[in-house]
Amino acid sequence: MDPTPRNERSFPGEVRMFDAARAWPWLAAMLLCLSGCSLVVMGGKMLLGDLKQDSQFHQSTHVDLAKANCKVLILCSANETIHAEYAAVEFDILEGLIHRLKAHEIDKIISPNAVAGWIDEHGGRFDDLEPIAEHFKAEYVIHIDLSKFTCLEDNSPNLLRGQAEGRVHAYKLDGTGSEKRLVDVMSSDFNAKYPQGNPISIDKKSAKNFQQEFIDRVTMQLSLIFYDHPRSEEMQ
Repeated sequence: MDPTPRNERSFPGEVRMFDAARAWPWLAAMLLCLSGCSLVVMGGKMLLGDLKQDSQFHQSTHVDLAKANCKVLILCSANETIHAEYAAVEFDILEGLIHRLKAHEIDKIISPNAVAGWIDEHGGRFDDLEPIAEHFKAEYVIHIDLSKFTCLEDNSPNLLRGQAEGRVHAYKLDGTGSEKRLVDVMSSDFNAKYPQGNPISIDKKSAKNFQQEFIDRVTMQLSLIFYDHPRSEEMQ
């Protein structure tokens, strides 16, 4: 009879279970190394959920536009080079941006048609933003200033790739009466590129459909500047 106590004996099945238990930490470490931070991110989401982060506007002004119920005026301008190729790009970006902001409860936005009518009546330009802000009693003015917008790959007219660059300015109408003035409360460069990988052949997608897809991407990127959102939205 084997004098070794039962709990110290080695049985084939028990040895395998013991080895697997000891190997598990090493397997877990290997999985983390192979997958980078993705498992950590997934684990964090499972435990905490996809937590919201403050928008850039919120961080700069300490104002959450979705909760503040402020009256907002939004403008978009582009240079003559952009106008020559994409005449309606300013309106398309305005329309897409306003739609996205309203979907996230930023809904006190002055009608872009009313704003366009006022600009037409005053020379077709808005070099000075204070008069237009005062006329519409806007509390905040957002100005999207496009310096580049194209849907064609550089030097390749048969390939589609969207590229946009510009600067976003946000102002607050401060003071009362004759002391009212626009104060710069946030400025930010933006850069959009779609797709990030290979460009799309014009034979596979029409230029018109691609342009709308790219504008949707641009307006999504711009809208994230103004409402609090989960970090995962920035990776869409």
